[in-house]
Amino acid sequence: MSKFSVTRPGWIVALLLILIATVVWWSFPARKAANDVPIIIYLVDTLRVDRLGIYGYSNRQTSPVIDALAAESVIFDQAYAPAPWTVPSVASLITSTFACEHGVLSERDKLSDEQQTLAERLAGIGYLTLGIYANAFVGPISALDRGYRISEPKELLIEGVSVMGERAERLLDRTTDDRFLLYVHTTEPHDAFRTANDFTRVFGHVSVDQREAFKQALTKYRGLIGADWPKKQPRGTTDNTDERRQVERQLTALLEPIDILYDASVLAADTNLGDFIERMKRRGVWDQAIFIFISDHGEEFDEHGAWFHEQSVYEEIARVPMLIRFPDGEFAGRRIRRPVSLVDVMPTLFDYLGRLELCSDCRGVSLMPDISGNATKEAGALSVVTMRDDRRFFIRELDELRGNVNIVVRKGRWKGIWNDVPGRLELYDLETDPSEQTDLSGQEPEVVAELARYGRRWLETCRAGKQATQDAGELDDATRERLKALGYVY
Repeated sequence: MSKFSVTRPGWIVALLLILIATVVWWSFPARKAANDVPIIIYLVDTLRVDRLGIYGYSNRQTSPVIDALAAESVIFDQAYAPAPWTVPSVASLITSTFACEHGVLSERDKLSDEQQTLAERLAGIGYLTLGIYANAFVGPISALDRGYRISEPKELLIEGVSVMGERAERLLDRTTDDRFLLYVHTTEPHDAFRTANDFTRVFGHVSVDQREAFKQALTKYRGLIGADWPKKQPRGTTDNTDERRQVERQLTALLEPIDILYDASVLAADTNLGDFIERMKRRGVWDQAIFIFISDHGEEFDEHGAWFHEQSVYEEIARVPMLIRFPDGEFAGRRIRRPVSLVDVMPTLFDYLGRLELCSDCRGVSLMPDISGNATKEAGALSVVTMRDDRRFFIRELDELRGNVNIVVRKGRWKGIWNDVPGRLELYDLETDPSEQTDLSGQEPEVVAELARYGRRWLETCRAGKQATQDAGELDDATRERLKALGYVY
C-alpha cells in the first residue's frame, strides 16, 4: 500500500469533514470573500421621498425604475438626511458624524484632515475609489472628494441626456479589480427648471416663460435670504423682508408649473438611474455589487414657511429615500420601519464587509442587525437623526420662531424638533400628522420634557467633540460658474 493511501473509515471521516466545512462556508454568503464586493453609492441631490411610488406617491408615475429597484432591495421607510443641504449632509454621510462634529457648515469650511472619509478607509484596505459628481460642493471646495483615486466633476446633462452612466463605465474601464467604491452624485431635481421637455410633457405643459420666471424667482429668493453671507455680515443685518415676501408670492403663483417641473425632474433622475443600472448589468457588476440609493436632502415648497432647502428639518426636507440592494438580491423585500440616518451607512457597509473595526469611531450604527432580522435596538428608543446649523441664510420671522440650530429627536411615533435658541421643542405625531401641521408640545408635557432633555444634552455632547475645520479659500472661476448654475452663487 502506498504511504499516501487512506483506509476506508478514514476516507469517510475526511469526506464528512470536507462536507461540513463546505456547508459552514456557504452558510455565510455575505461574509464570503467580502472584501471583493464592489460598492456603488448613487445619490440623487434634492430628491423628496414623498415623490416616489415606493413611498406612496400616486399623483404621477415618477419612479418606475426606483420602484423596481426597491423590489430587489432593503427599503428604509424612515431614513433621514443628517442635514438639510448638500455640504453638511454629504460630509456626514462619508464620515459618519453629524455637522456639530465635522464642522463643515458652509462652502467656506473644509473637512479636517483628522476626519477620515469612507473613501480613505476603503482605499486603506485595497479598494479602488472613484467619484463622479454634478454638484461642485462635494469636490475639493469642501474636501469631500478626499480619498478618491479618481474624482471628477461632471456636467450632468448634455442635451437633456445624462452622461453619468457613460462616464462611470469609462472609469471602470481603467480597472479589472472587483474591489472598488464608485460614488455617483446627480442633481436632476436640484435644477428642476432645466428639466428636458421630453420629461415635462409627460405630466403637463410648462411654457418657456414659466420656466424662466421660476428660475429668476428661485435665484432672487436665495439671493435675498443669503444677502449677508457674501458680505461676511452677521445673519439678519440686511432687512429685505418686504422684497422677499414679494418673491414668495411669485413662487406661490407658479406652484403648479413648479410642481410639474419637479416631478418631471424626478422622472428624469429615474430614467437616468435606469440607464446606469443597465450599464452595470452589461458589465457584469450589478449582481455582485452592494448598491445604495439615497438622497442628501429633500425640497420644501412653502409647507412650513420657506422654499427649497436649508431652512428647516421638517419631513419634506429631512426625510430621504434609502434603498440597499445586496449582492444577488440578498434580503430583498425587507422593510426597516424605525428611524435611521445616513450616518448609519458607513458602519453598515463595514459590518457587511466584516471590517466593523474600521468604523470604531463612527457616530452612526450598523443597520445589519435590522437587515438580517437580529435587531436588538428597541423600536421606540430615543435617537437624533438629523440637525440644522444654518450659517448662511436668514428669514426673519422663521429665525425668531425657531432659530438657526434645530435638532430632530425621534421616539416611536413622536418627532421632536429641539430649537436651541429660543430653547423650545416642537412636537409632532407622525402617525396621525405626517405633514407636521399640528404642534402638540402644549398637550404632551412629559414627552416634550423627555425629548427636549435628550436633544439638549445630545447637542452639548456633539459640540464638545467638534473637529477643527480648514478654510476653503476663494472659489476658482470654473467652480464659481458650476455653483452659480446650481443657484448657490448669486
